Amino acid sequence: MPKCEVYNALKKSDRQPPPSNRSNDRELRAIAMYRYRNLWKAADIEEFKRAFIYGVNCHFRAFQTGRVLHCNIVENNLIIYQHVRADRNEEENVTEYEDNASRRKASLLMTESKSVEVNEPRVRRVLTDFDVAVLLGPDGKPTVSSICDHHITGTIPFMARHLLRTPEERELQRSMYPIMPTYHLYRYDLESFLYILIWAATCYDLTTHKRLQMPKDSHLEEWSNIKSMKKTRQAKQLGHGLLADLEQDIRPEWNGLWKEWIQPLCFLFHDGLLCSDVAEKQGNIDDFITGGGLLTFDNFMKKIQVSSSDFNSEK
Repeated sequence: MPKCEVYNALKKSDRQPPPSNRSNDRELRAIAMYRYRNLWKAADIEEFKRAFIYGVNCHFRAFQTGRVLHCNIVENNLIIYQHVRADRNEEENVTEYEDNASRRKASLLMTESKSVEVNEPRVRRVLTDFDVAVLLGPDGKPTVSSICDHHITGTIPFMARHLLRTPEERELQRSMYPIMPTYHLYRYDLESFLYILIWAATCYDLTTHKRLQMPKDSHLEEWSNIKSMKKTRQAKQLGHGLLADLEQDIRPEWNGLWKEWIQPLCFLFHDGLLCSDVAEKQGNIDDFITGGGLLTFDNFMKKIQVSSSDFNSEK
């Protein structure tokens, strides 16, 4: 709705319209799109994996080509589009949908037209909520100061470890290492993707398509400790001890993904964050930004056994 129409609509209603000189302060917009679902609505592990790969790739393309860094990677900002299934009501039975889809497919295959091509629905992950995203200049730095420059944004369990500091701790860090970047780094978002994987393997039941409560006495409880940022940081030390604790709470259906994806990524970030900590003390900005060259998109994808050719062909 155009701004002038918003103002006129308010004038005709019982509500007091804003002063005419302020009618430009707000612009009401409506976006029509397909229905999207939360990550735990994925049909199975394989569909979740395809959506995850697509999401990490899209995030990187926005960063590399669009020069936009999201800065707030949390589970509720990652949603999936499941083609036909996405347009059906949430309450409808999935089995009924699959039966109907099979009948439609069989009917199409029986037609005489050879131009009809039947494809399985393809899942997509969609990244939303860019309200704290930053635009980057040619040097990779934000073009303007950002609200997320070492501020607490997003949901604590999914935040990069380096960001989990109180204002006082941030000021102390700046005084100790004044040349280190204080803006949001790409590797922070990559780290958040890893934490979402761990959370999913612990709390997502893809059979019932529900997000469950974390297990009692789960180590993930420490990831939500907002009273002590220091303890929360310590709880994210991605060493063998933490992995052993986390693995105890992994749901059985996620064991394969734990071994194939999560463990290799945890070891990658363990080494990369150690390199970053050392680089910070030594004043090495490049190694601080990339974790010694380890915490990059390419290395992330290699650890989950995905090559660029796997998604460059997708349309």
